[in-house]
Amino acid sequence: MMKQLLSTIIACTALTLFAGVASSADYKWDMTSGYAPTSQHGRSQAIFEKLVEEKSGGRIEITNHYSASLGYKDIGIFDAVSDGVV
Repeated sequence: MMKQLLSTIIACTALTLFAGVASSADYKWDMTSGYAPTSQHGRSQAIFEKLVEEKSGGRIEITNHYSASLGYKDIGIFDAVSDGVV
């Protein structure tokens, strides 16, 4: 359980570092996860999304992709980000 949580946190951090610029002042981020939105990790991801958007004044917009809907989960997320796929 702790290993999965750590993997999710690392993946989210990695994705944050590679978030692309959507326009001059706004950032859009597609955040992928291997967890279902109803899981503890999924609920935490939704809370994180809301907090980031709130704290950034709406300048950062996150779109959550749960349950590996982008085709990547766990360690595969790192490879996808490194390859520029996500």
